[in-house]
Amino acid sequence: MKTTRSIGTAHICLLACLLSPVALAAEPGIYAGVNLGRAASKIDKTRITDELFKPGFTYTSRRSDTKDFGFKVYGGYQFTPYFALEAGYFDLGSYNLDTAILPPGLLLSDMGVRGINFDAVVTLPVTDKMSVFARAGMNKIQLDSDFFGSGSASKGVYPSGRRRDTHEKFGVGMGYEINDKVSVRVEAERYNLADVIRRDGNVNLYSVGLVYSFAKATPAPVAVVAPRPAPVAAPAPTPAPAPVVTTLSADSFFAFDKSDLLPAGQRELDTLATSLRGTDYEVISVTGHTDRLGRQAYNLALSTRRAEAVKAYLATKGIPAAKITARGVNGANPVTNASACPGTVATPALIACLQPDRRVEVEVTTRR
Repeated sequence: MKTTRSIGTAHICLLACLLSPVALAAEPGIYAGVNLGRAASKIDKTRITDELFKPGFTYTSRRSDTKDFGFKVYGGYQFTPYFALEAGYFDLGSYNLDTAILPPGLLLSDMGVRGINFDAVVTLPVTDKMSVFARAGMNKIQLDSDFFGSGSASKGVYPSGRRRDTHEKFGVGMGYEINDKVSVRVEAERYNLADVIRRDGNVNLYSVGLVYSFAKATPAPVAVVAPRPAPVAAPAPTPAPAPVVTTLSADSFFAFDKSDLLPAGQRELDTLATSLRGTDYEVISVTGHTDRLGRQAYNLALSTRRAEAVKAYLATKGIPAAKITARGVNGANPVTNASACPGTVATPALIACLQPDRRVEVEVTTRR
């Protein structure tokens, strides 16, 4: 029967990143927002007037107003820190096209664009406060068009009225988290549509807005240590040697917010690798830890990259990679406690108090 014991635990204390997303509504849950901005339509005035007027007319002027105020209101559900589904209502303003012709006549037109949309949103955290995102989906456009003709243009047949069509839409943007509930968004979106003569067109909306998250922050799980079972008597047991714990340098392994090993850290790991030669070990487990400050998604990614860096370096020193596992955790197993280090705001004093929590553990399990 095989039993295991830890013969070495290496603590690599990491500098945590204070500005570590995305992320908009990074916690799973419902959010809502409103954006205001400038809408710009792509209207081909030459093509439209050529379709509306039969040959024989001469244009003396064609003027179009292709920019207006636009807004949208929306709500969504954040399934993971990286994916959400979103629905909303938008109003992209009104656009005018005025045409003067010979024989003398004048045609005035107005096109209003509004509707509803349904999008999938993919978010990529850049830091704990900032993220970038892309969206793709469908919009149900309501196009209201009105025409007024005078002179030789008064007897034409023009496509006035209301029409609804479904088209695709796309967008990109950036978000910045003001606090756990409120974020700012800056976006650029394209709403495709069919214009008054049913030709492909689009309206671009450039907007800024606020998002409110109704999600509740998930508390870090409390580690529960199971009681040790009572020892089982065995004939002539061989006492296990006490675990050998090696504490390595605190700040010599990684630069601020980086996962590349520094030369000083490599030398420390060289010493650890040398001590493992000739040891009959089953597995080496590398676990990256963070403190409880910052967003869980960012902390998990950073601690995982640092654990993978330690694993990769040990593999270059002759330790079989198949016997090394690496994973990151997001502050779930702190060394400190809330009474010793109170508070939630990342002050210098609290950051210094939580320094023991920012570490990488290397645990070597051997055969008995």
